[in-house]
Amino acid sequence: TQGSSKSISMCCYAGKLLQQPEMNNPTLVVVTDRNDLDGQLYQQFCSAKDLLKQTPEQAESRTELREMLASRKSGGIIFTTIQKFMPSAPSPPAPLPGGEGGKRSYRGGFSFAGLVERARELRSQVIEEMIQMAKDMQESMKRHEELGLNPDEEAFYDALADRPEVLLSMGDATLKKLASELTEKLRNSTTVDWQFRDSVRAKMRILIRQLLRKYKYPPEGCEEAIALVLAQAQALADDWSARN
Repeated sequence: TQGSSKSISMCCYAGKLLQQPEMNNPTLVVVTDRNDLDGQLYQQFCSAKDLLKQTPEQAESRTELREMLASRKSGGIIFTTIQKFMPSAPSPPAPLPGGEGGKRSYRGGFSFAGLVERARELRSQVIEEMIQMAKDMQESMKRHEELGLNPDEEAFYDALADRPEVLLSMGDATLKKLASELTEKLRNSTTVDWQFRDSVRAKMRILIRQLLRKYKYPPEGCEEAIALVLAQAQALADDWSARN
């Protein structure tokens, strides 16, 4: 589901969460299970720093993660992998003789049979969640067809429609035209490593702003929309480069 707006949705949710007064300037910790995914999401969030109003940080080691968390009372966005939360491997519990009913038991009150049963329960839960995820992915893949857009256009459509009032003021048909033209012009304007070149990013910001004005996008949401569109373009950058 590359280009299906998962990472841009995370940026949007993070931005909205940080803006809520009742959250009292929270510290967001984004945890993944792979170094490559950690790096991809970190770069995506860095490209959305205008939306997030801050620059994310990435923990390179377990020690650095602990220092980052210990040095702040609130605020910040920290990226890390789940392995950095793992403590040193403890010694396995020693079995105690004479467990009830002949079952082997361990210090701390665990029984081997109980652990097996819990593992089976967890496996069932994981299978159910995977089935639901597959259904959700299928629905997501059908959505762009229902909208009459290709997957790239759908991603920009969602970024532009992040504010509910946009659809009300512009209308669905106009927003689709904007998303289609925006996708075509951005794709044709991209060059190798454009997302890391400030001069190219500045030109693309101008291009996006001109198109928003052309289609009368609500001015109060323009800056946020530009940040979201740029972030989405970066998420699609590798795929576009491969196609070209």
